Amino acid sequence: MHPEIPGFKIIRNLGEGAMAKVYLALDEALDREVALKVMNASFAVDPEFRDRFINEARDTAKFNHEGIVKIFTTGAHNNNYFLALEYLQAGTLKDNLSKRKRQQSPEDGAKVSLYSSDEALALLKSLAEALAYAHDKHVIHRDIKPENILFRADGHAVLSDFGIAKSVNENKNLTMAGFRVGTPAYMSPEQMLGAQVDTRSDLYSLGIVFYEILIGHRPYKTSSSEYSELIKQLDEPVPQLPQKLDHLQSLLQAMLAKRPDKRASSAHEIIHIINGICQATNPAYTDRTVIQPIIGNNGSTALRKAGEKRNIKWLLPLLAGGVIMSFIGFYVLSQPEKVTPIVVQPVDDETAALISELLDSAQTYLEFNFVISPPVSNAVENFSKVLALQPNNQKALAGLEKSESMLLEHIEKELNSNNPNTASSLIKLGLHFFPESKKLTDLQKRQVNQN
Repeated sequence: MHPEIPGFKIIRNLGEGAMAKVYLALDEALDREVALKVMNASFAVDPEFRDRFINEARDTAKFNHEGIVKIFTTGAHNNNYFLALEYLQAGTLKDNLSKRKRQQSPEDGAKVSLYSSDEALALLKSLAEALAYAHDKHVIHRDIKPENILFRADGHAVLSDFGIAKSVNENKNLTMAGFRVGTPAYMSPEQMLGAQVDTRSDLYSLGIVFYEILIGHRPYKTSSSEYSELIKQLDEPVPQLPQKLDHLQSLLQAMLAKRPDKRASSAHEIIHIINGICQATNPAYTDRTVIQPIIGNNGSTALRKAGEKRNIKWLLPLLAGGVIMSFIGFYVLSQPEKVTPIVVQPVDDETAALISELLDSAQTYLEFNFVISPPVSNAVENFSKVLALQPNNQKALAGLEKSESMLLEHIEKELNSNNPNTASSLIKLGLHFFPESKKLTDLQKRQVNQN
């Protein structure tokens, strides 16, 4: 049953996300169609989610840019919090990508670029202009992905859904404990780790989208699991584009560098790079090139061999072969026993370099108190990955011991703060990581007896 919102006549469903449903509705006062976004009732009782919803209205209302969806009004009726937004009939980029994939002939398969180079650059520039405008208004989007990119009838791309946007100058953190907002597959590494983000985080997400526009899938997507994809996203270098798209590699690198200080400094810089590429490769290109609803360039896209100094693709068999078969399975490597140190098995130079990187990252995660969360990357994960490569590595063993100690301190703090439910959740999760931990087992028994 559709919600009843005074002044709006709901026509049909348009879509649904985790936080809200979107309906096509008639604004009866002005006799126009709008996209009516209504918060799901289960979230409406939570002040934090209501704040996010209100923030979307507040932030989007600041904008007057053709590349950002317009908001008309907001309100609440019978606990139905709603936004009335500009209705864009041409659908989302996700829909457009799916349509183009279906139009590919079976014999061509992945050899066909979903968009031509010119189309992709026109779309990217349009999105970069919208982001530059938002960033100049001191707003970070934090959830750039194909579902949040819509098209007007003329093909112009429009950025939508500022539901988890954050003001650059805003100190309030609208994020529940242990919950990182955004869509993991499109998050920057720093956002994925729950660290402080700035406007360059949006550029990383835009880079993921750009790669998907060109190739048809995300740059680190694997056939094994989403978890494996996120590990690759944190650890692997920026992938090489097919040879015919080689002129776009530096642009991709400017967005997908792992460290923010290695990326382009702003969306304005991305626009500048795009202009340079366009002028050098296609004098007929204009910034008003329109995305057509058909397949673009069908030329061959023979893959160029990656010339990376360090290639860790050999780790994929470990991911697929059983050492890291699932989120829990990866961490059920046995808790190291307190025994006399054993001579560590030697490794080649490449593996030694990777182990060093993993240990450095693990220490950083400990500094941020990312012991066993977020699930995509944390200290225990990296220490365990080291042990998968070099059993009995003493730094990794010591790191796991310290990780368990920090987790126990966290649990005790929650118990002392009278947060038994949070403590219980941490204990259960901790036992997946440290199944032989006597202290965790004792804490669990203590909680059961108290209940």
